[in-house]
Parts: sequence; structure tokens; C-alpha cells
Amino acid sequence: YYVVVTGTCNTITSGNAVVTVNPLPQGSLTTSAICSGSNASLTYTSSVAGSGPYTITYSSGGVNTTVTGVVSGVPFTVGTLTATRAYSLVSVTDANGCVGTSFTAGTATVTVNPLPTATLSGSQTICANTSATLTATVTGTGSITVVLSDGTSNTFNGAGTYSITVMPNAATTYTIASVSDANCSAGTVSGTAVISLHTPVTITTQPANTAVCDGITATLSVVAGGTTPTYQWYRVISAGTVTTVSGATAATFTTTTAGIYYVVVTGTCNTITSGNAVVTVNPLPQGSLTGSTICVGSTGTLVYTSSVAGTGPYTIVYNNGTANVTVSDVVSGVGFSVSPAATTAYTLVSVTDANGCVRTSGFTAETATITVLQAPAITSQPVSLTQNAGTAAQYTVAATGSNLTYQWQISTDNGLTYVNLTNAGVYSGVNSATLQISAISINMNGYRYRCVVSGTCAPAATSNVASLTVVSPVASFTVNAANQCLNGNQFTFTNTSSVLVGTLTHQWTFGDGVGTSTLANPTYTYTRSGTFVVKLVVTTDAGLRDSTTRTVVIYSSPLPSYTINQSVQCLLNNRFVFTNTSTLPNEAMTLTYRWEFGDGTTVNDISPVKSYANAGTYNVKLVATSINGCRDSVTQTVTVNPMPVTTVSANPGTILCQGSSVVLTATGGVTYKWYRNGALQVGITGPTFTVTSPGEYSVRATSAAGCESIDVASIVITLLEKPIVDFTFNTSCAQFPITFTNRSVTTNSGPVTFLWTDNFGNTSTVANPVITYATAGVVNMKLKVTPTLCPVSADSVTKSFTLSTAAPALRLPTVDALSGEPIRLQARSLGGTTYLWTPGGSLDDSTIQRPTATLNAEQEYRIRVTTAVGCQTVDTMLVRVFRSYGIYVANVFTPNADGINDRVAMNLVGVRSLRYFRIFDRTGKMVYVTSNTGDSWDGTYNGTKMPIGTYMWVAEAVTNSGINITERGLITLIR
Repeated sequence: YYVVVTGTCNTITSGNAVVTVNPLPQGSLTTSAICSGSNASLTYTSSVAGSGPYTITYSSGGVNTTVTGVVSGVPFTVGTLTATRAYSLVSVTDANGCVGTSFTAGTATVTVNPLPTATLSGSQTICANTSATLTATVTGTGSITVVLSDGTSNTFNGAGTYSITVMPNAATTYTIASVSDANCSAGTVSGTAVISLHTPVTITTQPANTAVCDGITATLSVVAGGTTPTYQWYRVISAGTVTTVSGATAATFTTTTAGIYYVVVTGTCNTITSGNAVVTVNPLPQGSLTGSTICVGSTGTLVYTSSVAGTGPYTIVYNNGTANVTVSDVVSGVGFSVSPAATTAYTLVSVTDANGCVRTSGFTAETATITVLQAPAITSQPVSLTQNAGTAAQYTVAATGSNLTYQWQISTDNGLTYVNLTNAGVYSGVNSATLQISAISINMNGYRYRCVVSGTCAPAATSNVASLTVVSPVASFTVNAANQCLNGNQFTFTNTSSVLVGTLTHQWTFGDGVGTSTLANPTYTYTRSGTFVVKLVVTTDAGLRDSTTRTVVIYSSPLPSYTINQSVQCLLNNRFVFTNTSTLPNEAMTLTYRWEFGDGTTVNDISPVKSYANAGTYNVKLVATSINGCRDSVTQTVTVNPMPVTTVSANPGTILCQGSSVVLTATGGVTYKWYRNGALQVGITGPTFTVTSPGEYSVRATSAAGCESIDVASIVITLLEKPIVDFTFNTSCAQFPITFTNRSVTTNSGPVTFLWTDNFGNTSTVANPVITYATAGVVNMKLKVTPTLCPVSADSVTKSFTLSTAAPALRLPTVDALSGEPIRLQARSLGGTTYLWTPGGSLDDSTIQRPTATLNAEQEYRIRVTTAVGCQTVDTMLVRVFRSYGIYVANVFTPNADGINDRVAMNLVGVRSLRYFRIFDRTGKMVYVTSNTGDSWDGTYNGTKMPIGTYMWVAEAVTNSGINITERGLITLIR
């Protein structure tokens, strides 16, 4: 083409321009089948003249993907597939920029063949040189080939479960090395088959011959190796005859039966028989023990006689009653010596023969006695006697020894010579252990007796000499006091008479012509004064008697008496006058006196005068005493009436409550005088007085005896005033402690108690309680003040206020700051009146809402905001510190709706404003864009969840210093 341009004055022609019309791209999309997990590829083949390379945009699963630099007929990769997938051409742009959107064949489907699988099983244990069958479970298409780990290959026709036979020569673990089918060559394998080999049984230790004693168990054992050996023992009965030992199925076998034994050991793969073992059972020794009889000091013999077959010599253990004794090399029927000091029983404890067999019980005769005969020995000597004439006597000797005989002897010449007695006259038992004398005569005084004891063993034993003394009784007695007064006299006579043999009877006469007694130790009281002779006569049971006398004296006793001027008096100025009127009958002797006034004081006057210091009833005793020491007494009672002791009490107490009265009560008298502040209260004489005014009250009492109290009783009545109740509180915030301050006036109210109650159910009795309310609302707080001593004067006040609730604490958004650069922080207002940031060292002012922080390291702040009513909220804020400004984005997030890491956002450091934040998928398609710094991406595009994969982000922003920055990076989306 060219153009002619014509003007007013001339015409001009342009140069030529060539217009070329290029054809739109046209072609077809093809592909080929793959195995699961492999990369799929597409091939675009151009069917018209055109210029490549091409930019292809294809669609699959609703997602468009663009590929650049595509050459006609050359495959390009679209990714790894695990399932068949269809692809469609959307557009093709050639090198000229021409875009085709309609194609000869614009669709291609990638067929994904599943990978074959093979699983191996069949672990087992086999005998050597035998085969094992393994099981292979396979899936796939067409002919499937499985290669084991030992290199063997097995081919199967189609999916299923197949057997594989192997014959390893050692323990082997089989796995599948590979599996392939008609479509794919590298399938999935799993499973293991372990083939173990049984070990043949062998005997390493044969059973050994064993000899045991009867009753002892013999133990036979065999040691065998191999896989799971089992055992069975057998006993050879005779040549060619063998019996199975029931229950003997272990490596060790016990028996008490003699015989020949062997064991058959059976394993999983073989059986082996042991050699023979002979069990010999030796009998236990058996026999009896016999003894002998000897005299003391001689040696005895014990004989063991065997009664059964056995092998000697023997070792004998016997017990001699105190200890076990062992004797070796004992021959049956041959004695061995023992030397007992006395008759001893010997008991067999055990007998051991030459084979080592031991018997410990069940002997034919296990006990033997060595009888030791003793020589006579005197164990109890006869005792010398002293007796009255005419009585019987006996002498006794005790002796030990064998076959004893006795002979009593007498000496009538003081022991110069002794002759044997015979059973005649007064003597009997002369040849026994006891010599009897039927009647002693006085002429036998001084005779001496002894006994000669003989026995089987010499020598004879002669007893000690026992003498005989013949005696008569002696009368005597004592008296407790020979001289006594008539009143209260009692004579005690103590008999001191004696007789060496026999018993005594007594006869007393007391000399007053009245009293007698036959008691051994009588007592006697005389009824008149005088001098009397007391006589005692004693008589033995043989009729012998003796007597003695003593003199006793009875003195006359005085008769005391007295009179009193007045026996009842008041304590104040009391004076008792006692007049003595005592006498002494039948005697003209002078009396002495002792007055005991009952208060611990005494005098020796004849007629004393006494004044008592204390009130009370006193027993006044007069004791009159004669020159012989005889005395008597008389007692009278005097009464000293006490002076009234007045007490006064107040009901309900000494505290007079404002507007009330107090009742005073006096005690100690029958009439009273009352005073207030020292002034007599005229007309009030009773025990009670009702008062309505404070002051000091006193009272004086008069008793029924007419005694007026010396002192007065006083009591002070104090007036207590009604309290003035008031209180304040420091805050009105729920969930925070509220301190209630008591401002009540109780100065003149005495001790008081406090009771705080509110409409929330809270109560307290402390002066200034602290209460925390859990919820908001109106509080009606009541304070009641009660004087402890005047409850009727209690008063109260109620105040109402509204509770506010503190705002809940928050985690404030994280702030990102540049190291060393100031940054303004901001707390929530919440109607706050005070603020406190902690720690506050990095802040310009830690007590304001918007402090400026300058940090070099990350810092977490606690921000306490206090409202006008005292509610406190503590928020937290994290300030992260970065070394330089920038845009920071996490490289991984997991948008799976679990509330954790579900969104990806920007962290802007040192940035004043954001121009844009864009996210692209792997094809370059933008799936998210924002210019708001607070926005974040949730992993969706147009409401559809984006697939797992890697995405690119790009952001542009302006820093605080006005510099434009652009940042980019990758984000991995994981679900």
C-alpha cells in the first residue's frame, strides 16, 4: 500500500507499505498413557504454516495453565498424575502474537495406569533340606512378574494370590525385590517372609549310673540340644522287655526304684536314644541297741546288733539324755564303752552304714539302759530331839543306793560305845528308815542314836548322831502398864511361858475377886481403883504345871466441869468468861488444868477469859490432870457470829445502757443501808435497788443476829452511749476486691461488734472487710454496730451502689518495630483514668495511653487500665523488633479450618503504607490481591480451595522514610 497527499499548492506520494496477514495458529493436542505417579506430557502439533515457539494455555479440572516456549511436535510436562485426567486447549499464541482459540483436535486425555503391587507372607520354620511355600498376593494388568530378594523370578497371569516354593540351605529372610505388569515396570512391594531352620536334636550329656539309699530319690538327667526336644524315659524289665515310665517326659527324671533306664529324645526333625543308666537302691541299716548293769564308777557296754543285710562297719549316733555322741567303726554285735555316773537311757539317733545309708527312726530297739547301782549315801540326817517326859518320839534317816538295809544303834554312855537296837520295849522300826520311841522317860535324857545303811555296792553309810533331851514347862508373862488410871484403863497381859515339847493350857486370876480367863493373852478392865495381884498357872498336855504373879495399881480419875458467861456472841468485841468447877473423887490431891479453845490456842489457867479473832463455832475443851497423871476432859460449844460481809452485784451488769436501768442486789444481811456517791438513800432497806443514773453505789448489811457489817460493798455503774454508724468503700468494680472502711463513732459505747450484710449473701464481722463480687449489679450493704455490753443500743446504716464490670483482658495485635527507632504504642481506652505499662524502662512514659517505645529486642508488655470506679483490665501486647524495614510473610500455612495457622498475612516493619500484596499460583495466575495492611489470605480463589502447592507473593509498600520497596517470596500451602 501507498498514499497520495494533495495540498493547495501541490501533491506528494508516500512510500510503499506492505501488509502481511499471518494465519491463526492451528493444530492438535495429543498425549500418551503413563503409570501412576509418573510425569504426564502433552504434545502440540501445528497443522498450518506459522512461527513457533508457541505459548499454550490449556485447561484441566477447571484450572487454566499457561506454558511458554512450546515447539510443535515436542512434548511438554504437565505434572505428576495418579489418576486419568483430560486436558483441553484454551488458546495458542504463535511467535507473531496471533492467537488461535479453535483447534483441529483440542482435547487429549492422559490415561493413568495403576502400579502393580505385590505382598509377600509365609514366615515359617522348616527342617533342613526341605522346602517352604511362600504366599505372594499381587495386583496388576496382564502378566505380572515378581522378583524375590534371592534373585528368583516368578511370573503370574493376572492379579491374585500365588504360592512360591523355596528351599533355603540356611535361615533366610525373603522380600520382594520388584514387581512389574504389562503396563508398568516399578510397582509397590511389601511384606517379609522369614524362613527359620529347625536344629536336629543331639545328646551332649548321657544319663549316668546312680546309687541311692532306700527312701532316697535317684535323679537321672540328660542334656540334649536341638529344636523343641521332647523326652520319654524307659525302664528295662528284663532282656527284651521294656516299660514306659509314666509321666517321665522331662530331661530330668527321679525314681526310688532300682533298675536300668534310658531316655528317647524326639525333636521336630529327628529322634535319638540315650545310653543305659543303672539305678542301685541300697537298704537302710536296721538293728537294736542293748545295755548292761554296773556299780557307780565302773564302765558300761552298749551293743549294736544289725538285723538286716547291710555293709559295716557302722557309724552310730546316740543321745545320752543331754547330748548326741558319735561312735565310728562299730561292728555289729561288738560292744563299745560308755561311762555314765548314774543310770542312763541311751537312744539311737542315727546309724550310717558303709554305703552312706542312714536310718534315723524305726529301729528294732532304739533305746538301751546302762543301770548304775549307787553305794549307800545318807541324804537326810536324823535330828536331835528335846521333848517332855511321857511323849512319843521318832528319828528318821533318808538314803540313796541299791537294795538298802537299815540298823539303828544306841549309846547310853555319851557316845563312847554303840549297840544295835532290837524291836523291843519302847523301840520299833529299828531296821527301817524311821526309829519309833513310844514313851519317853526322864531317865532317857542324854541318850544318843544313829543308823547304819548298807546296800549292794560298798561301803555302808553311817548317819550323824541325834541326841534326846527330856524337859518341863516355865510360866511367865508381861503387862502393858502396871499402873493405870481408872478411866479408860485396859491391861493387856502377854503370855511368855515356855515348854520345849507339847502344848500348854492357861488359867488367869486378876485379883479383884471378879475376873478370870483361860486365854493365852487376855485383856482386862478394872471397875474400881486399888492395888491387885494377877496370877498365871500353865499346865502341859503331860500334866506338868508352873505359876507366876504380878501386882497392878488403879488410880482415881478427876471429874472436870465449867460454866460460860454467854455462849453466843458477835465477833466484834466478843469476850467469853469460863468458870472452872472440876473435882477429884476420893483423893485430896491438887489438879492441873489445860484449856483448848478450838482455835488452836491453849492456856493452863483455872478460869480463863477468851476473845476470838474469827467468827465460827468452837469446841472448848477442859482437861483436868491429877498428880498421878490421871486425866479426864469435858467439852462445850461456843458460837462467834460473824460480822455481815456485804456483797453487791448488778443485773444485767455494771454497764448502764442509754435509756435503760440496772438492778443492784446486796447479800450478807437481812436489812440494808444504800448510798449513792456517799449519800444515804432514805427509805431503801431491802436487798435490791433499781438505778437509772451512773455513779458509785455502796451498801451496809445487818445480820439476823443483829451484827452490822464493818465495811461497805461498793459498785460503779457506767453509762454506755449508742454508737454513730457510718462507712465508706474504695471502689465499685465487680471481680475486684472492694475495701469497706468503717467510720463509726464508738468512743463512749464500750467494746462493739460489727456485722456487715448485703443482698448478695455476703457477711463479715471484721471492722473493715474486703469483699469481691463476681457479677455486676446493685449492692445494698448494711453495717450494724452492736455494743457488746449493751446490745439494745445497736444501730445500723445501709448504703447502695452499682457494680461495674471490668472489660475482659485482650491480647492486643502484635506490633513490629525497627531496632532503635521510636514507635508509638496504643492501649485501649476503656474509659480509663490511669494506665500502667510494665516493664516501663523502654517507654517515654509508662503511665499514659499512647507511650513511645524505643527497643533493640523483642518485648512483651502488660498494660493495666484502671477505670474511674476502680475496675482494672490487664491487656498484653507483643512488640517484635527487626534489624531493618521490610515486608515479612510466613512461608508455610495450613488452611484446614482448625483455627491454627489458617491464614497467611503480612508483617510490615517500618512501613507507612501498602500499595499492593499479590499472590500467584504456579501458572502465574493471580489468586489474591489487597492493599489493606490488615487483610490476610485464606487459601481460596473465588470461593474454591486452592490445591496444595507452592505460591509466589509480591508486595510493594512505602517506608516511614518515604522509600518505595518491593518484596517477593514463596508460600507453601499444606492441608
